[in-house]
Amino acid sequence: MAILLVVVTALALAAGAVVVIQMRNQMSAEADARLQRHGDQQAVAVDAVVESAARDLRLASRNAVFGEALIQAGNVLPVTERDLVETAIRYSGQRYAVDEICLIRRDGLEMARYDKGAIAAVADLSPDETDGNPAFLPGIALPDDAVHTTDPYVSPDSGRWVLGLATPIVQGSATLGILHFELPLAAFSGALSARPFGAAGYTFIVGTDGRLLDHPFIADYRRAAGLDPDPATGAFPPATALGSESWRAAIGGIVTGRTSGAFKDGAEPVHFVARSILGGRALAVTAIPESELYADIDRAQLNLLVTIGPLVVLIVVLTGWFVRRLFTSNGRLATAMQASDELATIVSTADDAILSVDNHGRILTWNDGAERAFRATRAGVVGRPAIDLFPPDHRDEVQTRLDGVAASGGVDRFETVIRSGGDELIDALLTLSPIRAADGAVSGLSVIARDISARKRLEEQLEHQALHDSLTGLPNRALFRDRLDQALSRHGRPLVIDRASTTTGVLFIDLDDFKVINDTLGHKIGDELLIEVGRRIDAAIRPGDTAARLGGDEFTVLLEDLDDASRARVIADRILAALAAPFRLEGHDVVIGASIGIVVSDRHAAGPDELLRSADTALYEAKGKGKGQHATFHEEMSERAWYRLELEAELRKAINDGQMIVEYQPIVDLQTGDITELEALVRWRHPSHGIIPPNDFIGLAEETGLIVSIGEQVLAMATMAVAGLRAERPDLGGVGLAINVSPRELRRSDLVETFGAACVAAGLPRTALKIEITEGIQLDDAASISRLETLRASGVRISIDDFGTGYSSLASFRTMPVDGLKLDRLFVAALGEAREETAIVTATIAFGAALLVDVTAEGIETPTQLALLRTLGCRFGQGYLFARPMSIEQVALLPARLSVPAAAWTGTATIADIPFPAAPVSPSRQITRPALPGRRTAVPVARV
Repeated sequence: MAILLVVVTALALAAGAVVVIQMRNQMSAEADARLQRHGDQQAVAVDAVVESAARDLRLASRNAVFGEALIQAGNVLPVTERDLVETAIRYSGQRYAVDEICLIRRDGLEMARYDKGAIAAVADLSPDETDGNPAFLPGIALPDDAVHTTDPYVSPDSGRWVLGLATPIVQGSATLGILHFELPLAAFSGALSARPFGAAGYTFIVGTDGRLLDHPFIADYRRAAGLDPDPATGAFPPATALGSESWRAAIGGIVTGRTSGAFKDGAEPVHFVARSILGGRALAVTAIPESELYADIDRAQLNLLVTIGPLVVLIVVLTGWFVRRLFTSNGRLATAMQASDELATIVSTADDAILSVDNHGRILTWNDGAERAFRATRAGVVGRPAIDLFPPDHRDEVQTRLDGVAASGGVDRFETVIRSGGDELIDALLTLSPIRAADGAVSGLSVIARDISARKRLEEQLEHQALHDSLTGLPNRALFRDRLDQALSRHGRPLVIDRASTTTGVLFIDLDDFKVINDTLGHKIGDELLIEVGRRIDAAIRPGDTAARLGGDEFTVLLEDLDDASRARVIADRILAALAAPFRLEGHDVVIGASIGIVVSDRHAAGPDELLRSADTALYEAKGKGKGQHATFHEEMSERAWYRLELEAELRKAINDGQMIVEYQPIVDLQTGDITELEALVRWRHPSHGIIPPNDFIGLAEETGLIVSIGEQVLAMATMAVAGLRAERPDLGGVGLAINVSPRELRRSDLVETFGAACVAAGLPRTALKIEITEGIQLDDAASISRLETLRASGVRISIDDFGTGYSSLASFRTMPVDGLKLDRLFVAALGEAREETAIVTATIAFGAALLVDVTAEGIETPTQLALLRTLGCRFGQGYLFARPMSIEQVALLPARLSVPAAAWTGTATIADIPFPAAPVSPSRQITRPALPGRRTAVPVARV
């Protein structure tokens, strides 16, 4: 019978092993197939980038300007810097980045080049005088639209591995020369990284001679060895995986045709597949560590072993028990006892705790796994009640389960807690099975206890991650809503404001200007700021309250057991005070405020969604009061919120239905009266309400992002209209166009392309276009400044609108790309009447003269204002004194030179000689200044 026990055990183990081996082989084959498919996809992605570049090269070669330049070689070179810039912008902003664009004559002499942002127009340079790279000259002999592709080589300019593409420039049947793109192999990184293979897979490129051309970790490998990256040699230090014998053997196999294999990265094998790319000029190698490739196999194998293991143990235990009973029934008790001892030895080596109990619940057997799990010896527990192994608060459940298995004869599996060493509690999975006597009656129970504490910790971690914000550790939206729902269930639901019976409150917190800080200082500091904000909010609230992060820079606080609404406002004030203190983050003192919406409820309150909506409505009200404010919800806010939603819906419809129109106000030379520019001013022509001025909708458009669509429509209509006017009225001397651009529009990444496309579509030169921006933009948006510099380099002029109202640092104008300043109508209106405003106007005009930029005064309405401005040296102006905003058709009827009214005052230009009124100006004429230290941050795309 001992042989039977061994055979049964061996068969069970063999069956399990066969299942594991078959499963592993099948999953290994599937993983290898996925790697092969991914290698194919990466090769296709690389060739697609090259094909896209070749297609763009063919399109660029058809530029008539290049052909004309080649025909007139030897004379003044007709290829302007703007032609090269436009070509570079068009073909270097794709999913590849072109390092160099060259224009080469048929005889090989180079005429012009765009090299990494630098423009060089050169006359008749030979290859020896340039890069000396004749590899592109065969492109001259190619038929029209054909592209010649070189082998990868190291660019003498950038020092990077690049691919050369050349195509002929043909006019009629004559080949005039070639246009050449130099495409860095690093440009393929975007296409390759767009299709990641697992968490650790990567793709690199090798040449047909085995040299490494591009690798995502090349710089890291060389820095680890104390060397600088050397893309020209492709060499790697011997200490790295890419310098090992295993790697060199793998590369040798790849070059000679092996399409898959492995090499060692330290102690771990790395599997790879290689695919030919670039028409056989290089190889794309996709590699992934073996642990990542076969991670699913290891997990599946472990799960299978975990499932099969207890079954094998149970089979062995039951087999031993059966053998023992059989020996007893046949009178061979001694042999049965020996078999039982052998079975006990097998059971004792199991990792799980295995024990048996009699019908009275006393422990009969106890294996080594049980000693480890319960930290108790066999001698100390045999004969004792098994229920003592569990903590008191779990004993009733365990006893009920034991009794249930004994009564039903079935198997029960459940999770519980066991005592280890008397004081430590361990999560365990218990499996209860009946042990039957020879007559079939249940004589006891087998208990298998498996330690699942690691799994429980993982489950708790996953549950915490599902219900908490990963950045701040605060509860997330799901957990906050659940707690809010529970609080409302305890305290009641309908919305009541400022009533003593209110018991539950919600604070909706939104940070002021967080996006500016995040964009200016970077996302890393932005994340650290959010973490510190969460800590300060949590520290400012009461114990038992819940602070949560809903996402972005939005936080909420759940307040329970409030005496009244005033208590919620006290807590809101405490939070605002905590957030007002500077944050010290990586050497920066970051100052940020917040706005808070407050809502409270009583026992009749509605659901959590309505409460959150009301808090959000109150938050919007608080933001309207200025920064660092809070507001408590009341019903009138809902009405305003609904009105705002209706206005937003109508505004969206107006944009789609073409209800936006543009009027134009002339800007004139104050000395001659000549019309020099037209400022585009947007109006909303509502089908029911007539013309709606921008002050009634621009703020909402800026907040909702609709300002971008409005700006695009204004830009398209205005450029078309002014281009047509210039063609119809040549006597206007090339009148210019001024367009206001909002902060949100400046944050568009395609701003430069949008303005360039509009000018091209309308046929309006970029030099005729001027954009007006707010003064505050220069202080806090480096990305926008960069876009302005690019626009200015293309010929577009930049002007600071409403100058003097933004409270910016004058020192920043040293580096600002500015061509002009615009005096706000606020100061012009008080010119000659208020000493302070007149001094500001005088200083601004002098400031503009010192910076060599034009100054334009807006809002000129009286001859006195005109006379003072002319005397003070202001060159340009606009206002009702000259012309009101009008349609482009009305502008076309104006004379080229407007009549300048006779001035009512023509005195000296010094402030001391201006006859200011002795008494303060009347309230109707009083000037209202913006309150310090705030500044304008949202300026409409066009003013009234």
